[in-house]
Amino acid sequence: MKAFEKSIEKYFDKGLKALTLLEMVEQQLNLYKPVSEPLNLGEGESDHLLSEVALDAKAIPEIPVSELGWSDLTTTEKGREVTGPQRAALVQYLSNVKGRDLPAKIVNLSKFYEGDYRPRKGSSNAKIISETLSYLTFYKTLTTIITNFNAASAGFAFESFLGALLAGKQVPTGEGTIADLIAGDGTPISLKLYQEKSVEVGGSWTDLVNDIVDGPGYMQYVVCMKALSGKGLEQEGTIKFYRFNFDLDNVVAINAKARKDSRYSVQLPVAFIQNPAVADVNITLPARANISAEELEAKFVEAIEAQIEDRQKSEALLQSLDWAKNPEIFSKDRMGQRRPGRSTLLKKQVDAIVGVLIDDGMFSLEDKQALLNIIVSSNQAAIDYVKSAGERRTQALSEMEFATTEQSEEVYNSLPPELKKRALKNTRGYLYTDQFLLARTDVVNIERLASSSPGNLFPSGQSEAFIGDINIGATALQAMLENVSSLINESIFEIVTSLKLLTTNLNSYFAGGLQDDKKADVAIDAADNIEGKTEELKQDQK
Repeated sequence: MKAFEKSIEKYFDKGLKALTLLEMVEQQLNLYKPVSEPLNLGEGESDHLLSEVALDAKAIPEIPVSELGWSDLTTTEKGREVTGPQRAALVQYLSNVKGRDLPAKIVNLSKFYEGDYRPRKGSSNAKIISETLSYLTFYKTLTTIITNFNAASAGFAFESFLGALLAGKQVPTGEGTIADLIAGDGTPISLKLYQEKSVEVGGSWTDLVNDIVDGPGYMQYVVCMKALSGKGLEQEGTIKFYRFNFDLDNVVAINAKARKDSRYSVQLPVAFIQNPAVADVNITLPARANISAEELEAKFVEAIEAQIEDRQKSEALLQSLDWAKNPEIFSKDRMGQRRPGRSTLLKKQVDAIVGVLIDDGMFSLEDKQALLNIIVSSNQAAIDYVKSAGERRTQALSEMEFATTEQSEEVYNSLPPELKKRALKNTRGYLYTDQFLLARTDVVNIERLASSSPGNLFPSGQSEAFIGDINIGATALQAMLENVSSLINESIFEIVTSLKLLTTNLNSYFAGGLQDDKKADVAIDAADNIEGKTEELKQDQK
């Protein structure tokens, strides 16, 4: 009898001693239930139902999607970055998504969505539960990002999300690169998230050239095209992923054949083509006015920080605006381009970003007008800086003769690497600090555009730009819950079975006047098994 009592005490909460033994067992059994409840993505729902061994939509962990929570703004005294708790939780969950790189992870995510998830042989129950919830957390968080935020905020949150998936991190503003994030393996990535029908992949040609010539030597682009239906939280559909590299060999070939104005950016001065080994128009022009978006951002940041002394607030504002890489906040200039340092701001877009910061509690509603005035004046400071720089250079450029795109590409492809680097800094786009732009068709057919000089267009193991797609939305989540419910239920089946054995044999044991020791022995074994399996789950999740 002592062994029986000891086994029972080991399993049941001592705080429940006021209950009868059968009531305690019944209470434990009631904690278990299979997936059956409808999906609800409402705010403020509990994320901690795992302690009740239950899996429904509410049990999927919900990571608060906030620009502020995902990228910690503080550092230690030694300058080391501190990972905020929300990002740390996200990284922990997404680390369970299988795959050595992005395409492999997308394949495994798709398999999970289609109900083809198979845990590794020998995986413990705890590991199965952990991996399954990680995949569900991926889909739930991605759905939240896409359906809850405007384009600018969703783009920033998506950068952090993908950075966590790739064990990397976002690139802070003002770092002098066109990259948005650095993957865990060191790959610089420029990330684009657009509606599929309105894809425009681009940025500062000057910054792209600087990355290729003076930086890592290449830039990887990950283009995500959304095809969604519905409005707000009811949006559902697919995100298609495309990936390719710009490098020293292919950057001119690709842009020379683009459907947009990028083809003008690659044009070389006739003076350079006549003697590329000697000529260097970029450094011989009077004055230097080829101020890149990243260089101009330093002026914008300086103006913001001069007016907002609270560092956390100024950094939050700068990250949300993403001034150098967010053309959507600018109006078109006289050339029809949206360029930081050249274009004025669009009030509606900036107002929306400020509204999110106010909703997050970073600023008060009373601060709104003053904050808008600060943003506008800081943008004007960058514009004034551009206007005052290089008047003589501007005149010289207006008198310069450029070769055709076709001739420029042919000459460029014939040059050795070092002269290609010089040539890039002599292109029209670099001298004028233009924006390059690829349309959706250009991205889909990037291999054809690069055919004359492909370079390392695709990472190892990739043969085309398209690398996979992911389905999102409430319906998709509900379908996945139903697909994995049996898997989760099976992983805790032994515990549930032991609970039932414990209940049945305790009933029989007490009904028989405590005379049938076999019933007691079965109850003891069941209680021990419950303790062992529960402890196993607990230890495996540490």
